Formats: sequence, C-alpha cells, structure tokens
Amino acid sequence: MIVSGEGKEYKAHMKKHLLKQLDARDLPLFPKPMRLECSIQAFPPDKRGRDVDNIQKVLLDSLTGIIWEDDVQVYKVSAEKIYAEGDKNYCIVTIKEME
Repeated sequence: MIVSGEGKEYKAHMKKHLLKQLDARDLPLFPKPMRLECSIQAFPPDKRGRDVDNIQKVLLDSLTGIIWEDDVQVYKVSAEKIYAEGDKNYCIVTIKEME
C-alpha cells in the first residue's frame, strides 16, 4: 500500500502524540509474543470520503514500536468511522490481549 504525504504526516503526528503520553522506558506496552485485538472508532474532521481500511492501516502502523512491538501481533481488528457533531478528528483505540 502506498501512503500519501498526508497519511505520512498523520502517522508522524500520532507517534509524537503517543510518545508525549507514555514513558519511553516501558515501550512497547505489548511486547511479542502477545496476541492482540484492536477496536478503532475514528471521528474524521469532515465528511470527505475516507476508506475505513486506510484509516485503520495508518493507525495500526503508527502504533508499531510504541503500543506493540509489531503489528503482526494484531489478530483481530474492528474499525468504524463516525461522523459526529462537535469535536472531530480523533480516534478511540481499545487494545486488549486475546485469551
């Protein structure tokens, strides 16, 4: 998959934002061989057409090395985009270890 310049900027922004919130000594939060499942709720800034699979791919890539060691650890993903009034342009990501 080829990521656009805008996608690369978003990925860099996400990594920077995550690193500000976490203690780098304890990263990644989920080391190998943990098997993970991930739920994504994306709230785009506008109603332009965005493929949910592209949102998911860029987000999963941006979490690599910070949240998990490698996105190959993610075995189950659910993703949705929600157009809501008010605050926009954020994601809620829920990650848990699979049993």
